[in-house]
This record gives sequence, structure tokens and C-alpha cells, in this order.
Amino acid sequence: MQSRWHKRQEVVLYGPETRPAPFLWSEELRTGHDAIDRQHQDLYASFRGVSQLLEVPEVNVKYWFGMVMRNTEEYVLTHFADEEQLMAERHYPDHHLHKGLHVEIVATLHKHQAVIKQLTTAAEQIAEARSLLDFLNDWLNTHVMVDDKNFVEFMNRESVHRPSAV
Repeated sequence: MQSRWHKRQEVVLYGPETRPAPFLWSEELRTGHDAIDRQHQDLYASFRGVSQLLEVPEVNVKYWFGMVMRNTEEYVLTHFADEEQLMAERHYPDHHLHKGLHVEIVATLHKHQAVIKQLTTAAEQIAEARSLLDFLNDWLNTHVMVDDKNFVEFMNRESVHRPSAV
């Protein structure tokens, strides 16, 4: 398994063409909860589409960023709410911590939005947009692989220990 440092070194040495495409769904991201996984797959597909727009020559980054915000807000209104409701129903002990991670992503998006609004050159805006994409991709992968999987594992353990209704 390669370390993050090694991957970054490859990007520097061989150029952006070796950079992995962002927002690629893989089976290792599957949590085992069908509804959560479907929503994650939809989000990956949505962000992948938006990320590809950044490669279009003369893209309007402020318009592009608006699309990222709309996709994220739509996701927050559905997936985060669904996930948090499940956590509350199942009395997940890390519910408030997990919800805090959801709040953190929205706050970070708003910070990027403020920065992009202040930038005047297209090059600066695109650099900030790429920084945002890197953040979103890293955050999403980590959130799904660690936080969401921990929650689904908790639900699976709890359903095994819950007495069946007669």
C-alpha cells in the first residue's frame, strides 16, 4: 500500500496526468447499508460530473462553484439528514460527533465560497477550485471509509444483539 507522501511525490514527478481522477466510486467504499451506499454513489457521480466541468476551457469558476454548492446542499438535505435520523433512532453513541463532521464540511465549503468570490483572476479561481476538489475528495473518501463504515458496523452489531419481536 502506497503512502500519501508517495502518491504526492508521483504527482510532482510525473505531472498532473498521473493524478488519480477524483470521486471514483469503488467497492471498498461500500458500507454494507444499501440506502447509504446508493446515496454515496449518487454523490460521487454528481461530484465527478461537476469536477469534469473544471477541465472545460474558460470555465466560469464562480458558476462552477455554485453547482458544487447546490450539489452539496442537496446532499446535505437528504443524505446527512437520513444518516443523522438513523443514528438518533439507533442511539449511536457518536451521533453528535458524526453530525459535527457534517457541519464541518458545510462550513469549509462556505469558506471556499468566500475565497472564490474575492479572487479576480481565472487562474486564481481555478487554483482555489482545484483545492476545493482535493479537499472534497479527501474528506468524502475518509468520511465514507471511516465514519460511515463505523456507524454501519454499529448498526449491524446492534441488530444482532437486539431481541427479536415475537
